[in-house]
Amino acid sequence: MLTGGADGDGPLQARAAEAIHQAVSAGELAHRVALGRDARRRIGIELNELRAECEAGREPAFSTDFPGPPTTRWSGLLSPGLGRQPKRP
Repeated sequence: MLTGGADGDGPLQARAAEAIHQAVSAGELAHRVALGRDARRRIGIELNELRAECEAGREPAFSTDFPGPPTTRWSGLLSPGLGRQPKRP
């Protein structure tokens, strides 16, 4: 967290503000913006833990699949606009 309490924090805060501005101004918004190496390391740790948890549940998840190719039955649920009511003519 940037508190601004220490001398010399101004340049750090300016760099953080510039990074946030660039992320917001980009064409596609990121879900997270890692500011600094420590933040990136912590996000990496969380991703690794989530990946391990997901991989540990792989076999039980696959054992409950519907028969047939996975993209035919539920592909509409993953499309943009999920939950929106269709427009009526």
